[in-house]
Amino acid sequence: NIIGCDITYNAFGNGAALRTWKGSPNLEHCWIAFNESDPWGNIHAEQSCLTLSNCYVAYNRATFGGGVFADWSSSVSLFDCVFLSNEAEYGGGVDAYLADLYMANCIVSGNSASEDGGGIRGYESQVIISSCEISENSATTGGGISLAHGAVSQVSNCTIHHNTAKVYGGGIYVSLTSPE
Repeated sequence: NIIGCDITYNAFGNGAALRTWKGSPNLEHCWIAFNESDPWGNIHAEQSCLTLSNCYVAYNRATFGGGVFADWSSSVSLFDCVFLSNEAEYGGGVDAYLADLYMANCIVSGNSASEDGGGIRGYESQVIISSCEISENSATTGGGISLAHGAVSQVSNCTIHHNTAKVYGGGIYVSLTSPE
């Protein structure tokens, strides 16, 4: 477990703040900010089980998953976290690619993606979002949430407001998938 840590001002190609491969770290009450990773997310989980609870993930930048990037058969659970002002090309706050993503009681606000999923992007992933506030995010498609290419998803009891998209889906963009 990683508890009560500040993980700030790091730079690296994959997972500037945290990189896990076939691991199962739990982060609690951490401040993860001002990290820069190119191309993969500042918190990068590959073939891993990652849990974040009561964490603040802000002002990070990457190509995929400015805050968190769940990759290749990973299972990522996010509880009571704040994702604020992260930037990426895909998945400004959180990006799930061929992974399982579960989010509950999170705030996802002010994140941006130059392509898909300003707040959250699910691509060929199972995405469950419950009781979250998703606001003031922006992207070309899916300002708040982008669910694409077979993403199996459920969005329930969420407040999704003041998100913007340049082309499609200011709040939610769904393509080649069907959310519940």
